[in-house]
Amino acid sequence: MTTPAYGMDDRPDDAVPVSSRPPVRDFAAAGVLSFAAVHVAQTVCRLVLDRDPLVQLAAALTVRALESGSVCLDLDAVRYEVGAWLTDRGTGATPELPWPDGDAWRTALLASPAVAAPGAPLNRAPLRLDGSLLYLERYWCDETAVREHLRRRAQHRHDPVDAPTLHAAASATFSPGVQADDRQLEAAMRVVSEPTTILAGGPGTGKTATVARMLATVQAVSARPLTVALAAPSGKAAARLEQSVREELARIPGAHPLIDPATTVHRLLGARGELRGFTRGATDPIPHDVVVIDEMSMMALPLMARLMAALRDDARLVLVGDPMQLTSVEAGSVLADLASAARAGSPQASLVELTNNWRSGGAVADLAGAIRRGDADTALRIATSGRPEVVFVETDTAAQLEEIVPVRDLAAAMLHDLAGAALAGDAPAALAVLERQRLLCAHRHGPYGVSWWSRQIDQLARDLGTRPAGHDEWYPGRGVLVTANAEELGLRNGDTGVTVSTTRGLRVAFHGETGPRLLPPWVLDDVESVHAMTVHKAQGSQFGTVAVVLPPVQSPLLTRELVYTAITRTIDRVIIIGSIEALVTAISSPSARASGLARGR
Repeated sequence: MTTPAYGMDDRPDDAVPVSSRPPVRDFAAAGVLSFAAVHVAQTVCRLVLDRDPLVQLAAALTVRALESGSVCLDLDAVRYEVGAWLTDRGTGATPELPWPDGDAWRTALLASPAVAAPGAPLNRAPLRLDGSLLYLERYWCDETAVREHLRRRAQHRHDPVDAPTLHAAASATFSPGVQADDRQLEAAMRVVSEPTTILAGGPGTGKTATVARMLATVQAVSARPLTVALAAPSGKAAARLEQSVREELARIPGAHPLIDPATTVHRLLGARGELRGFTRGATDPIPHDVVVIDEMSMMALPLMARLMAALRDDARLVLVGDPMQLTSVEAGSVLADLASAARAGSPQASLVELTNNWRSGGAVADLAGAIRRGDADTALRIATSGRPEVVFVETDTAAQLEEIVPVRDLAAAMLHDLAGAALAGDAPAALAVLERQRLLCAHRHGPYGVSWWSRQIDQLARDLGTRPAGHDEWYPGRGVLVTANAEELGLRNGDTGVTVSTTRGLRVAFHGETGPRLLPPWVLDDVESVHAMTVHKAQGSQFGTVAVVLPPVQSPLLTRELVYTAITRTIDRVIIIGSIEALVTAISSPSARASGLARGR
């Protein structure tokens, strides 16, 4: 079931635009269309002097699809999807909407000057109809560009390496005593011959270790030193990728490729600033021989299109991630789409899926596996089994911190230890305490959101005396989250730090390559307290214990991917807070973003 990406606190405006006409007005009155969707549709039709209400309805629903994270509208599925969404809202009787006849709808779209057919020239009309999929032209161009770049790259083959030589080179990267499996060996060999390789797998399946072996293997069979670019959608994920790859390569004998410092995808492409494009492209491509992109589940379609346009045709591309994790907050689910197409036999990219979990077992791993399979009965049985690694705190309402005893006790212990280490000026210990646990929410605001829980934990800190009375923003033990890249300070969006006492006054400690880095608080602009954070922000991170606040069943964010991503952030233990109905609903509701990439066309 497709679920919109906006939260409960960001629902479409139910106010009906006064200029709207049926059937658009009926859909807006039912809450299906936002004010913005109606306005865009009206503007699109006005630009081409098309007053057909069926075209305007399709345009508005296409904008709604983008608001929910899809890159297009599936005309064949939209009626079912909207009906399911209205039912899930639980606001009473589901309204009867004036859906147009399918054939009449397509006839109107094909006849409209607002709609181009697949073979029509680019950017001649604001909408594009491709089979049953209706796009805004920009997103159709992006999707087509990705598909065509992949197709062209698939036709390029590097000099062949005979099978015995290749197998020996790949096997040499797996030293005795190293845990590995046949799929990791397959990936190490696949990257030599394939222009584009997708390395998929859940947490603990050895993706990063496999990337290092892939790089060592391709260097072993190359006649010259190779250059490698490492990147990820977020700076924190990029830094973690580089650290892990370098550590793994240090264990592998033989020649290694030349690896540049990891960076964000935007920086790799030479972003020139908001709405100013990128310096890298077809005329100035990324110069590296191998490009590795981690955390691909977070990659939006427009950014993927820019990346593909900036690659050399002979460069190897390795896309790494977990297709089951939450997708980008922007339009598109590139990794999941490409993996789905590869499973269906598309030759555009080679897929290797890692399934063996080397990191964790027990109840958390069992729960994650049940969620991946969509097995709600097994997941519920594990969550309520009383096993110490998984704690389920059942509540049907927005809970108060004092009511959730396991979370309150964990928060109190962490605040106490954090303040102790910070007052003693022990930055390494303070940073270690900060990563010991994290409270994750689906929403930012409202009674199930980050702001609500952050205020409660902040009040707990005041009650315990670990935060001084008054309104001082900075105090020893304050954990902070960086919310925007600050390259001049060496900080990336998503980095976390702790305020500690030093002989020079308060300083904020962040992880550095050789130890904690201490920065004065007054140089930090884009930071916020990190008592709690959204599941999206936590992607790619790992914590000792994770507490997950499930939103109510009416929340459009309550999906299988949300719960799976949240519980797989833990290393040792997870605490789930919510109703049984919410947990079952989430596991039974996979996110499904409409896209043509998944069809492998």
